[in-house]
Amino acid sequence: MKSDSITAYGDKDIQVNKIYAEGNFGDSMLKVGRYGEFSSYGRIIDTEISGAEYTFEAGDLSGALTYGRLKDSRTLAGTKFENKSDGEYGAYLGTEYSSARLKYNLSPVTAIGATYGRLNEVTVAEKGNNFQDSVNFWEAGFNTKLADNLTLMAAYSKSDLDGVTDSVGSEVVNDGWFSELRYKQHNPSDVGSFAIFTNYRNVGAFSTIDATVDYTENVRGWTLGFDYVPMENTTIEVFYTTGTQVNATSTEGRQDVDIFRAQMEFYF
Repeated sequence: MKSDSITAYGDKDIQVNKIYAEGNFGDSMLKVGRYGEFSSYGRIIDTEISGAEYTFEAGDLSGALTYGRLKDSRTLAGTKFENKSDGEYGAYLGTEYSSARLKYNLSPVTAIGATYGRLNEVTVAEKGNNFQDSVNFWEAGFNTKLADNLTLMAAYSKSDLDGVTDSVGSEVVNDGWFSELRYKQHNPSDVGSFAIFTNYRNVGAFSTIDATVDYTENVRGWTLGFDYVPMENTTIEVFYTTGTQVNATSTEGRQDVDIFRAQMEFYF
């Protein structure tokens, strides 16, 4: 719980991704250990923490309280800004994280959600000057079924970390949008099932800690892709993303972003 690793034979550290215990208490549940933390729509956080989470349900309302620790070896959204005279800088993750989230079902096909998160002792390194601060995050969004086999989700996130400039002197953006339109849903146990999706994002680097689809943080642009199940317990996903950086990470200015990715997942 303190080091994210287990010291094994020969004093070799084995890194732990997830190891936790959980139990139900009526309509609530307590989870303790190292587990995957997910904000309402994954825009603030979708990564592992070491700590505890209490979740509850009350009719159409559900929620969770979390307190735990993050690894501090990376920057917010994994983004570093190049500076000619002082090297790279950014906002490095603090270790103490707490959050509260709520979700409410407006109807059988529509839900809204919101999350408040707080990350303590964030180290901001800019142009040779380091300081520590606590950062507050907010997220709000909705998901709905527009028609048979057609769903839409959209979420907005923002932090109060400001006053940091990027590689060309512009202030690093601390808010962001993400939306996705999806046709059908694939299921790894249903051979031949598929999904087609497109999404638009405008995600500032300081609007998130480590969001879902994290390799497109600090990106403004579009994605088109599909999922397909060729055999039981196997999924193929292919997508293409195009856009530009929200803030420049190089002194040469904002770069174009073009990502093509194909992957196969096996479920056991």
